[in-house]
Amino acid sequence: MDNLLYNQLMELAHFFIAGFEIGILFDIFRAQRKAIKTSDIITYIQDILFWFVTGIIVIHTIAKYTNGEVRSYMVIGLFLGVILYFTFITKFALKILFKLICCLKKIVNIILYPVKKIIN
Repeated sequence: MDNLLYNQLMELAHFFIAGFEIGILFDIFRAQRKAIKTSDIITYIQDILFWFVTGIIVIHTIAKYTNGEVRSYMVIGLFLGVILYFTFITKFALKILFKLICCLKKIVNIILYPVKKIIN
């Protein structure tokens, strides 16, 4: 296989994986919002945090694998990763993440119960 074509396919794969990572990150935020009710201001802060981390993922992938060059097939790979994640995996991932966050919430509440009792 031509070396240039191989490199482009590898770059496409890296961006596909980055799209998957963004899908997982989005589901983490969705599961957390479903498990723990937050105020609007916290939701806004979480949205900013999501986009900040998403930007870091994309910039890191661009810098590490393409030396700062952005090509259309990279954007396509990113979108394909996100779309395939949401098409096939999100339903299962949300269930697992929701249960995990609920368990963590219970553990934190158990640990913080004595502190709440002292404060009240």
